Amino acid sequence: MPLPACLARAGQTIHPDDWPGLKARFLDHLLGKTEVFSHQHRVLDRNGKERWIQSRGKVIEHDATGSHRASSVPKPTSPNARPRS
Repeated sequence: MPLPACLARAGQTIHPDDWPGLKARFLDHLLGKTEVFSHQHRVLDRNGKERWIQSRGKVIEHDATGSHRASSVPKPTSPNARPRS
C-alpha cells in the first residue's frame, strides 16, 4: 500500500530510527488492524534538535471495498513526551 502524501512528507522530519515503526503502525491502522493510530516518536526541528511527540489519528470512513476514504489527521500532541520505560 502506498503511503499517503501527508505521511510521506512527514518522513522528512521524523527521526530516522523512529520512522520504520511509525510507518508500520500507520499502515496497520489504514489496513484496519487497529482501531486508532497512536505512536510516540522523535521529530527533528529545523535546528536538528530531537523532540518527542505523541501522534494520534483514526480512520473515520471506509469506501465500499473497505479502503479508508477519510481519516482524522494524525496530530502531534504532548510535545516533549518521553516513552515510558
